[in-house]
Amino acid sequence: MTARDTTKMSDRFPKWECEESTRHLMMHHLKLMDIQQDRQNATSTLLKEPKLHQLMQRYMTNIIKMQEAIHGNA
Repeated sequence: MTARDTTKMSDRFPKWECEESTRHLMMHHLKLMDIQQDRQNATSTLLKEPKLHQLMQRYMTNIIKMQEAIHGNA
C-alpha cells in the first residue's frame, strides 16, 4: 500500500475472503511440503541404491535429449 492509500486492508477485502485465501494458501503450502518430503525420500533412496541412481540418471538424460530433439536444440 502506498502512503496515499488511506483504505485499510480490512476495508478492501471482506473477512471471509481473507480467511478463504489463507486456508487455500495453507493447503498449497502443505502440498508443497509433502512434495518436498517425497523428493527427499526419493533422493535418499537413490543414494542408497547406486544401480537405481544410475538408471535414473540415464532416464533423465534421455528425457533431456528427447526434449532437445523436439525443440530442435540438438
